[in-house]
Amino acid sequence: MMMPGPVGLVILDCFALGIPLFTTDLATHGPEIAYLQAGINGVMTANNTRAYADAVVAYFGDPDQQAALAGGCLESARRYTLEGMVDRFADGIMRCLAT
Repeated sequence: MMMPGPVGLVILDCFALGIPLFTTDLATHGPEIAYLQAGINGVMTANNTRAYADAVVAYFGDPDQQAALAGGCLESARRYTLEGMVDRFADGIMRCLAT
């Protein structure tokens, strides 16, 4: 998934599909960008066309990187589940009410 602009929840779709996300280093990403582990489940380059294009071209020419990033995405999909989100949300509510 090539998304050089701001990233949000789409990163979770990428994980579920085993498709790495390629983005650039921007201050305007949503908080979900914290899920991106560069070189593990996606790629973040400097915010310039050359760096971004070079990373994408390198990926398509490297079957080992393709396999590694796809595996990292699927591992991330197992970590960031709906059930986990619901549990963390409920835990946060309970902690708030307890104070």
